[in-house]
Amino acid sequence: MLLRFEESGSDYHPHWYWYDSNTFHLLTAEEQGALRTLIEANYQLQEPLWTEHGKKILTMMLEESDMLVCAEDLGVVPPCVPRTLEEMGILGLKIERWTRDWEAPGQPWVAMEHYPRLSVCSPGTHDTSSLRGYWEETTWPRAQYASEIGLSSVPDYLTEEVAEKIIKRNLEANSLLVIIPLQDWLALRYERRAFSPEEERINVPGSLDRSNWRWRMYQPIEEVARDEELKKKIGSLIEERTFRPLN
Repeated sequence: MLLRFEESGSDYHPHWYWYDSNTFHLLTAEEQGALRTLIEANYQLQEPLWTEHGKKILTMMLEESDMLVCAEDLGVVPPCVPRTLEEMGILGLKIERWTRDWEAPGQPWVAMEHYPRLSVCSPGTHDTSSLRGYWEETTWPRAQYASEIGLSSVPDYLTEEVAEKIIKRNLEANSLLVIIPLQDWLALRYERRAFSPEEERINVPGSLDRSNWRWRMYQPIEEVARDEELKKKIGSLIEERTFRPLN
């Protein structure tokens, strides 16, 4: 969460979604404009500091590790972040459900072929619901997404066909790496799914649920490995990505 502190150094204020707060909408149009200008000026003032500080930390990580560095650049990030990551050759993270053109009418999803090459693409993370769970949530424009990926109808639950279409879509991303969570691979076969989508979630941030970080496969790996239809589906999808044309 972005926070701003007063000169006293002891007062902190949430800095997300200020434009949707009740207080903001009680202001006059002139006051709203003045506040927007002030906040934008503050962003611009902080950009050089964020860039300088970020480069110091990232340079140290690059110099001290022989691993491929990937930044978790999710949520509200300064505009300098993608520029800095590209300049330093560091991969960013593209989660499909959040990778949308938020400034465009209808806030459409960004086309997979437009994802930066230096990125990791995934339909979800350890802190999100699985594809099954997300599909059944009511807080996102499922019908709009279904239209964008070419579905003729919008099922209430994630069918095998829709799961395959979404995974295929992610594997077509221009990203250097695509990581599909195991729960989502198993969604390709009804027989391999857990009883409910809630059981597929790894973690719920900010909660003390006893199930957090204790996810296990619903069935033994030996049984799943004998599922020839599942292996055929996964193999076909991976093969398509392996031989896809590069942008």
